[in-house]
Amino acid sequence: MDMSAILEFVKPVPGNETWDYALYFLFFVGLVAIAFMNSKGARQIDSYFVTLATFFVVLDKLYVFGFLFAGPDTLDFADPNVELSVQQRADIHVQHMGSYIIRVLMFVLPLVVVGSTRSSRVRFFAGIFALTGAAYSFGRWFFQLRNEADLQPQTMLFMQGALFIIVIGELLSHWYRLRNSRIDG
Repeated sequence: MDMSAILEFVKPVPGNETWDYALYFLFFVGLVAIAFMNSKGARQIDSYFVTLATFFVVLDKLYVFGFLFAGPDTLDFADPNVELSVQQRADIHVQHMGSYIIRVLMFVLPLVVVGSTRSSRVRFFAGIFALTGAAYSFGRWFFQLRNEADLQPQTMLFMQGALFIIVIGELLSHWYRLRNSRIDG
């Protein structure tokens, strides 16, 4: 694969321009959040989480699952002798289960940083990163994938269950912290 083929995926892909521009913005927000990770009160693991979430933004933009796998509901590796267009690879990536997971991690990892850091600047920028990641993830699902006939029911059930567990876990952790801060203070 030469550099011109990689550049085809860096620029907006026809049919996905809105989502590609949203990913550019999300990448910029991630870089700004990374820049403030050296603040006093920020832990090393916080910077790893935000950097990993930014890396997932890059993976989503480059449509990596369109290169790795043959179809949206299979783990069979793609045949390197078959040439697929940019749009076909983007369609495979968008519907693949791995892309759902990295989109959820795009907002969960910064949300963990928001809940665990003591630095207000880091909390602010990680919060913006988490909110924009959540808006992107939900928007991509709602406007592009919600009515896809290609999605298997197991995939949707898994996603709904995972999101429910994440939300309940976050609510319980915040309730526990709030309760302990009131007891201590």
